[in-house]
Amino acid sequence: MPHIAFSPRTSRAGFTLAEMLIVLVIAAVLLALGVPAMRNWVAAASSRTATNEVLSDLQYTRLKAVENGQVASFRILSATHYVITVDRTAATDTVKRVNLSQTHPGAVLSPSTGRIAFDSRGLYRAATSNADSVVVTKGSRRKTLKILTLGGIRRVD
Repeated sequence: MPHIAFSPRTSRAGFTLAEMLIVLVIAAVLLALGVPAMRNWVAAASSRTATNEVLSDLQYTRLKAVENGQVASFRILSATHYVITVDRTAATDTVKRVNLSQTHPGAVLSPSTGRIAFDSRGLYRAATSNADSVVVTKGSRRKTLKILTLGGIRRVD
């Protein structure tokens, strides 16, 4: 049987401990720099989502007014609760109830009570409304939704 001699390797495959530690330190520094930016981005996205839900529900209220040929109202019951109603002659039908503290914890509405009404043509009814804007606050972020005379809703900031 032939004898095979193994020659000692002149170079070794793999990484040294020092190389591995340098990579870990660089990764830790990058992670430490990225986490605050990521938290800020998540907070902004969460605030934007809460504002978009309220904006969508204001538009839905206007749609219900036109669809039913009746006055529809966005009624703020508290800083975290609101309902959408269709105000019929004989009764008021509740179309949707929202609890922001469940869907968007930490989000609050201002004013904490109020009514925004739209007529059967989708126009803002200033005479029966006691609010012409809604401010959605979540953490340090505030977004204002302004109700226009013709019924449109615009983000002010």
